[in-house]
Amino acid sequence: MGTTEQSTRGKWIRLFGLAALGVILIIGALSSFPVIEYRGNRIRMFAPDRLLGKMPSTIRGITRPQENVRGWVLGEHVLETEYGQIVLKNRPHISAIRNTVGVINVDNFRQGRASHNLVVEGIEIPPYVSIIFRDFRVAFRPRISTLLLHDRHEINISGVPLNITEIDINSPRYIADMIITFFGGEYISLTDSTQIRGRYLRGLYMYADDGLWRIRSGQISIRLPGEARFTEYRSVTFERDWGAFVEGVPR
Repeated sequence: MGTTEQSTRGKWIRLFGLAALGVILIIGALSSFPVIEYRGNRIRMFAPDRLLGKMPSTIRGITRPQENVRGWVLGEHVLETEYGQIVLKNRPHISAIRNTVGVINVDNFRQGRASHNLVVEGIEIPPYVSIIFRDFRVAFRPRISTLLLHDRHEINISGVPLNITEIDINSPRYIADMIITFFGGEYISLTDSTQIRGRYLRGLYMYADDGLWRIRSGQISIRLPGEARFTEYRSVTFERDWGAFVEGVPR
């Protein structure tokens, strides 16, 4: 009698174990194909890393992840942005955060898995770029916040060629509307003949409301009209589009 009870108990334990394993496998399979959203568009991904990660805390979290997720986009999708379109095709590998698009790495564009036609404030963005989004939760409208240009592309900014490495748009880290990080432009002449000199990495801060631009750097040399020598400054402010000198902060 005891042997029969033990056999029955063992059978139920095995069945329970198999059922639990089946549930885990189903949850794992569903978790590996999460659905994220971008401005109302549903985008399904294949994210096998989720199998090795922390189990979702809610049923909704199984297919609608709130944590960081990396994986391949399934199907072709067109992302409409304030600056043009981004086309995801041929299984691009992206990062998602808070159930929306987070990062599209430059390798997707180099390998033909994605393309774009972005133009930011008149600046035509080169084809190979990493795109970082920021999720504006109030309006549920993720927006481009950072563009990383890995190859130091020379881009014409209001008639002046600059080797740009990064563009930040309305970033919460800064107070400017847009910041362009760049090399080059060893000599930049403003409309009033003020000359700006410097070879090091610098930041061009653009303020839309004030109509002002500002260059900040560890080393900037400025020669004002009528001066014979350059003077070292920490930053220089001038009218937009390389307009007249406004003020500077000497070193």
